[in-house]
Amino acid sequence: MTIVFTAPRKGPEGFEERCINAGLQCICVNHASDFLLYPNAGLYIDAGFDGTFISSAVPVLFHCPALPFSRMPLAPANTARFCAWPGFWERETWEIAAQPTFGSFFETKLALAGIKALQVADIAGLIAPRILCTIINEAAYTLADGVANATDIDTAMKLGTNYPLGPAEWARKIGYTEVKSVLESMALENRRYLPHAGLQQLTG
Repeated sequence: MTIVFTAPRKGPEGFEERCINAGLQCICVNHASDFLLYPNAGLYIDAGFDGTFISSAVPVLFHCPALPFSRMPLAPANTARFCAWPGFWERETWEIAAQPTFGSFFETKLALAGIKALQVADIAGLIAPRILCTIINEAAYTLADGVANATDIDTAMKLGTNYPLGPAEWARKIGYTEVKSVLESMALENRRYLPHAGLQQLTG
């Protein structure tokens, strides 16, 4: 099988090696429009999704943790959402929210690359990104209240919960725009998720 993909913002981070080790052919292209040059591919992965959908017979897995399909009426029926943030892209398990009837397709194809597809509800933020962004937002409140500085908050979270990174470290790794987009999408359901005004301070 051939997987054609666009790389996430910080690069492919060994994705080609993962595919090669699984015996797959892997082709990295600059934009999703280039997918159409490979009509015989088994799967398209748009980890650099810019909001532009392509129409193709080959199903597309695209990076979009923030918006559920209910807010993307132009999304083709053969697509699924996932999160390609740094620290998520490299994982052995990917959360996916697929359009109806296509979930098993993505599970099967990703399994060939050694990736387990965990099907989740089609909600704003998926699951892990939703939780992480909420924690980052709470850290912004803690910082603004003068309880602790960003370094101390990170240290407390890592020592107290055994997290690999603290909220500020995650915020810098993911990027302010991505975190804010998830929180804003969640806030359309409940205003308690509105991004804190000082959120950008955590990104350094």
